[in-house]
Amino acid sequence: MRVVIDGRGIMNQIDGIGRYSLNLISELVETREDATFEVLVQHDLRGDALSRLPDKALVHKVPYKHISPKTMFSMGGLVDDLGCDVYHSLFLFQPLLMRTPGIITIHDTMWFQRPRLQAQGKPVMLAAGWLYYWTMTRLCVIKARMIAADSASTRQDLIQWCPSSRTKVAVPGVGLDSRFTNIAQSPPDLQELTSLGLAGVPFFIHVSNGKPYKNTSRVIEAFGRVAKDIGHQLVIIGRSSAFSDQIHRSIERLDLTDRIRFMGSVSDEQVIVLVRAATSLVFPSLYEGFGLPVLEAMACGCPVITSQRGSLAEVAGGAAFSVDPESVEALSRAITELAGDESLRDTLRQRGLRQASIYTWKAVADTVIQMYRTVLEHG
Repeated sequence: MRVVIDGRGIMNQIDGIGRYSLNLISELVETREDATFEVLVQHDLRGDALSRLPDKALVHKVPYKHISPKTMFSMGGLVDDLGCDVYHSLFLFQPLLMRTPGIITIHDTMWFQRPRLQAQGKPVMLAAGWLYYWTMTRLCVIKARMIAADSASTRQDLIQWCPSSRTKVAVPGVGLDSRFTNIAQSPPDLQELTSLGLAGVPFFIHVSNGKPYKNTSRVIEAFGRVAKDIGHQLVIIGRSSAFSDQIHRSIERLDLTDRIRFMGSVSDEQVIVLVRAATSLVFPSLYEGFGLPVLEAMACGCPVITSQRGSLAEVAGGAAFSVDPESVEALSRAITELAGDESLRDTLRQRGLRQASIYTWKAVADTVIQMYRTVLEHG
């Protein structure tokens, strides 16, 4: 079996789709002896991202951005010329004018179902973006032989949006990055914590790009209500976006500059150090396709406060302190309880470690390989 994997969602600054793609590609290429893999990447991919692709993969640089219309209308011939049995896009777009049977991965349905949760700008531009994603995704869903979803929640959202997709959506899920395997048993990096100014400082951690779906404004307000009572700080980390200034404004408006540290983008190594040292991760998003920070925090032995809705409830699996993400009062109560109850933290820590161990890239790859075989069997 020869497979071409479209990994153009991997960019020089690695994000969630990039991490997913690198992990799945590595698991497939390095462990599956009965298949060969060719990987498409953007022509300007360089540095760390490019070096993380497995040596056994035959990599092709492609002069098309992954969300460009050229993907749908100009790239089909390039894929067909590779002569592979199956094409697999690790994001939601695929060539429409292509003979090679295709599979697409849909990580979430936010852009075409809830665009205001992750975008801002003039209404006409938002409407244009929504129409583009809605139309192109609908065409790709119809064209695809099978669809991979990150979670059962995402699968249900997709079926609700496009009922005809029901019979071809599988849920391979997401695995845990090897960096988080057994990490909870190793000693904490006190030197790194000291360099970050957090050694000996109790703190909660929140991961956010500032976009509305991350619910950061409510997290800040909830923390502000109890900050004087619990003696903790709140550390916010995450990539910058057009919404990042709103985080600063919320902190200043509530006069919390001495209690909340917005650190922005930090290295992967620093993320692990921070999460391991935190009293709890506070991650009550309004919507996630999967919610990888919850899984990673659990693997680090960090208790988690998260949303009782959708994929986050699914991933947490009863191993987190689940709250109504729209209730500031519920968030404040969760923060207070986790700050003061060591027994509760220990219970969530142990439950989280067990829950995180379920999610492996081997299990994801097993399901993906079965999808390839299903496509081949049905021509």
